[in-house]
Amino acid sequence: MKHEDAVLLLDGLVVGDLEAGVADALRNHLASCEECRDLADTLEALSSARPPVDAAVHPESREVVAFAGGGADLEVHALARIAAHLKNCEACRGEVDTVRRADAAARRSVLAPAARFFPGAAGASGSWRAAVLAAMVIALILVYPAYLGLRRYPESVRAARTGEAREREVREENRRLREQIANLGTDSTLAYGPVVLNFLEPPMRSPSAAVPTLTAEGRSIPIAVDLDPGAIRPGPERYRFEIVTGSEVRWSCELTASQVRGYIDSPQGAVILSVPTDGLAPGAYELRVVRVGGTGGPIFAAPFRIAR
Repeated sequence: MKHEDAVLLLDGLVVGDLEAGVADALRNHLASCEECRDLADTLEALSSARPPVDAAVHPESREVVAFAGGGADLEVHALARIAAHLKNCEACRGEVDTVRRADAAARRSVLAPAARFFPGAAGASGSWRAAVLAAMVIALILVYPAYLGLRRYPESVRAARTGEAREREVREENRRLREQIANLGTDSTLAYGPVVLNFLEPPMRSPSAAVPTLTAEGRSIPIAVDLDPGAIRPGPERYRFEIVTGSEVRWSCELTASQVRGYIDSPQGAVILSVPTDGLAPGAYELRVVRVGGTGGPIFAAPFRIAR
């Protein structure tokens, strides 16, 4: 095994992720290479040591390149930090492997032609070979960050575009909802056709008024109860709205004082009830409002008729 290949595989031997044949070849090289043995001893000590406190920090691109090249340009504490980080970071291990593959391919493409022009250079260990390897490392340091950017840029663009599209959808949906809410207050023809409110007020306010007739055409009748605000006491009291015929209660519901006040203080100024029509046969009725648990008569009573 060549020395430059052995340097790239040393940390793989230390962590035990080399194939058996490659590991055996590397051990044979270590037997005759003092430099690789020293580096292997260093990596072994680092791998068995407790990971540094900053092992979670991703190494910089230049550190990835230097580590992939054997770590000769890194301080001992940097080697320890990167080695500890690589144990738990699959992405950075992949980047180290990418740099090693690129380095091996570059060596093959650069050193092979050089060997044809300088027959003694490929096997030499002199200054020319060192200069070529230094140039290659510099090129990797300069190009590798750009390579990572080009590889990750499409993913970032896709993620950004997906987020922007989703944000536009949410804004458009909110706009439609706001329009529908606004139309509910100004347009009575949404979805179910025109809605006609049937206002009921006590006869004492209009002594000469005729008894109103409500037409039951759908599943419910919208009735607006024109209550006197002064009749609603503040506090936890509850009020029961009931429709009676004779002594029989055909329909009723209860509201709290705050709910009733909310209706009265709203733009319509009345309590809006949706009364089912299935229990209201044609005939005479009265709508009453009484205090739940209170004494005395109703605080509101208005007669009306149902017709179909």
